[in-house]
Amino acid sequence: QFFGFNLNNSDGKLSSYLNVSVAKRNSFEELNTDRKFASDSVLRQEALTKYPGNSYYLGYGINYSINDKWDWSYDGRLSYNINKSNSVNESIKQQISSGNLGAQNSAQINNNAKSLSINQGFNLKYKIDSLGSTWTTDLSYTYAPTNTDQLFVTDYIIPNKFTLNGDARIENTYHFVSAATDVSKKLKGKITVEAGLKSTGAWFNNGNNYYNQL
Repeated sequence: QFFGFNLNNSDGKLSSYLNVSVAKRNSFEELNTDRKFASDSVLRQEALTKYPGNSYYLGYGINYSINDKWDWSYDGRLSYNINKSNSVNESIKQQISSGNLGAQNSAQINNNAKSLSINQGFNLKYKIDSLGSTWTTDLSYTYAPTNTDQLFVTDYIIPNKFTLNGDARIENTYHFVSAATDVSKKLKGKITVEAGLKSTGAWFNNGNNYYNQL
């Protein structure tokens, strides 16, 4: 399922835009296997995993011509995603001739991941001459945190009945900064001379916590 729209506006020296989209999905995967690992034994597994998720996107920007020489623009993008996975895995070890069960367990894993991405950009342009020479400066920043919560439960039924469960918290944060300036000089004879500087920086924060309980 998808919904979205785009809006654009231009009024003389000022122009702007807005993009919005929303998407929803719900897929699944089913797997059934029989593995014969001895002459009279088989391992039967039935696994079902569902993948529901939602995505949201917002893009916006504005461009303004101050005068015949100077232009500036600002652009922003924001996306938010919710991705889940719910899986159930049933395993049975069985003797083929008698049908007796030697082992049986059921494992469930639920993941809930949420990610956010925010990007902001600013551009300043100066028109040096009528030949098309320009001096541009670009600044941008991206912030993207991701958090995942996980729950897992394993029920052992045969030969001994007990339950193992736990949870996890996974956190990742990403930052990116970019700054650039560029001069493009148009010369006679279709010759262009360019010079510029660019600097970028990125850093990460990661954290994982796991807990088990019998």
